[in-house]
Amino acid sequence: MSDLLNARETPVITKTRELCAALLEQDSYKRMKEQLDAFVADEDAQKMYQELSQKQSDLVQKQETTGDLTEEEIKEFEDQRERLLMHPVAGGFVEAQQGFEELRDTVNRYVTKTFELGRVPTEEEVAPQQGGCCGGGGGGCGCGSGGCG
Repeated sequence: MSDLLNARETPVITKTRELCAALLEQDSYKRMKEQLDAFVADEDAQKMYQELSQKQSDLVQKQETTGDLTEEEIKEFEDQRERLLMHPVAGGFVEAQQGFEELRDTVNRYVTKTFELGRVPTEEEVAPQQGGCCGGGGGGCGCGSGGCG
């Protein structure tokens, strides 16, 4: 195992670099990167995002402390969130974040399933599970069933 972890150039590292290069060449990656760059350059979009994040933190803290949020607070947050998502740069940033997360999750599912199965998984085997862990049909996520299936 230490050969894989310590070596600078192994077949796994070579293929990983090829995967990274392929990711960077995808049009979807380029679009998401442009959205991130636009956000970094737009102070107003950053301010909108920071204000919404702060409001969310405040509401979570209030809910944990008192257990109650007013309808007005919830509506105000939802309205502010909607304005953020409708803003071309701030909304693009949120979209890009979600896109990068989905891409990372997909790559992770393939690698994890490869380790579990000892072979390259099929598309169906790495498809995101609907319904959450154990909620969608019988413990296929490893919770009490002895592993993924």
